[in-house]
Parts: sequence; structure tokens; C-alpha cells
Amino acid sequence: MPAISPARVLVLGMLSREPMHGHQVLREAELRDVTEWAGISPGSLYGVIGRLEDEGLIAAVRTEQEGRRPARTVYGITDEGRKELGILLEGALQRFDLELGLFDVALLVAKPTVEPGQLNDLVARRAARVRMVLDSLVADRAHLKERKLLGAVEETLMRHAELRLEAEQRWHAELAEQLAERAGRPRLVKGG
Repeated sequence: MPAISPARVLVLGMLSREPMHGHQVLREAELRDVTEWAGISPGSLYGVIGRLEDEGLIAAVRTEQEGRRPARTVYGITDEGRKELGILLEGALQRFDLELGLFDVALLVAKPTVEPGQLNDLVARRAARVRMVLDSLVADRAHLKERKLLGAVEETLMRHAELRLEAEQRWHAELAEQLAERAGRPRLVKGG
């Protein structure tokens, strides 16, 4: 199954609900932390909007201007865009893959370039980052839930991300153990 762009799905999905200008799409994505957990960079959203317009999947519906701010083009999804969104959602909602990421590829080729002690340090820093992101996500979910700003779907998605990060933590602990055994040293990274 070919790769499905999360940014493409996000923009088409948001515009299927209501017409928006690019900054609104970006702001909605930021409010939902999509840029963090889905790996969608803010700059890529504007590029996706341009490509979707070129492909005829979205179209300008009007221009808005507030005060002295520059005019903004408001986009809506076209009939072809709705068909494309349906195809993308069908594929995305069934998709499951275990593709290697950048970290995995770097770990695969790290030896002999990276010394064992340095590799342990780098893995420890990554494990600490995972813990920090997990702690932040748990706190964000609790805060949003307390303020009644979290819908059921958003809460489920945040919990999914938490579970994935918890699994990543466990894996880091196993990796640290393996690295320590191979280096003949005590374990430098603690999991959990």
C-alpha cells in the first residue's frame, strides 16, 4: 500500500468540515498538537494546501481581510477532494505498518562510527526525550479533560499516543540492557 500523507488527510479532512484559510488550518492543527504527534511541520501544511489546489481537490471560495492584515484565501473541498478524502480515509483507517524510522536506521548503521559509550549516551538522551514527551502528553490530556476541552475522539487519540510512548520507553530499557551487555558495562539507561 503506498504511503498516505498525514498532512494531506488532515487538510482535506478539516476542509471537509468547513472552508478555512491556511492560517486557520495551521492553528487548528497546533491546538490539537497534530504538528507534534503526527510529525506534520507547520510549513508543510501551506505546501499541501497549494498542491491540493493544483490538483483540483480544494478550491478558493472567497477572500477575507481583517483590518490592515493581508487578504487571506479561504479554501473549501471540491467533489473530487471528497472522493480523494474517502479513499485516503479508507486506506489510513485500515493501515498498520512497522516501518523503520530515522532512529532505527541510524541505530542499524551506527557501528563502527559511534563508540559504545557515546551510543549509550545518545540512547539515554533519546529515552529522556521520550519520557518528557510522555509526561507532557499525560499532563496535557488531564488539563484538557479537566477544562472539558477534550472530545472523545481527541482523548482516544491522545491515549493511543501515550500507549505508544510507554511501549517506546520499555523498548529503550531493553535496548539499554543490550548495549550494556555488549559493551561489558553496567546499564546506563533506566526505563519506565
